[in-house]
Amino acid sequence: MARAPYSAMRTLEPVLATKHLMTLYQNPRNEEHRPLLIVLLGIAGGAEPRLLINGRVQENLMRHQTFSMPALLVEYLEMAGLEAGSLIFEKFVADDSRTMEETKSAVVALSVHGNANTLVSRDAVISLYRDMLMRWPALAASLARDLVAWECWDFEPQMRRAMSLVQPTEEGQIEVDNYLQACRKHRQ
Repeated sequence: MARAPYSAMRTLEPVLATKHLMTLYQNPRNEEHRPLLIVLLGIAGGAEPRLLINGRVQENLMRHQTFSMPALLVEYLEMAGLEAGSLIFEKFVADDSRTMEETKSAVVALSVHGNANTLVSRDAVISLYRDMLMRWPALAASLARDLVAWECWDFEPQMRRAMSLVQPTEEGQIEVDNYLQACRKHRQ
């Protein structure tokens, strides 16, 4: 279920019991399942999950912690709706204190929303990806797969610039090369 598309998980809303999910979340034996429980709580909705998610995001940001941060940000963005773009820009692009790992948490959350293309639109995610890539060239490989899937070919100059500034892992280089190759095919 943790690998299910977010749009499919959202269909569970009518059958999710917030009180039961909160009990599961608060049980220390469920620590490894907390990211999934956070997503389910966010989908279930209500005041208590909203307070929990908002509080955990603020706490993680303050302490620069990344545990469960992608799941927290997926739901935080869902709650922020149209304000999501400015929130991510402010917290992860403009804030020089953020680490690469924290920013990657935001990329995961943005990817989920970009793939679902719902309240947080794919266009908004692509715009944020552009800002993030300018700030963090090392994110090129993390963004490339989504850009190919979304057939977003106008990142070619930014990807080339990023690769001139950082030395990616072999896997990362493959992701960026795949993107650049797809761009060339698209131009033909």
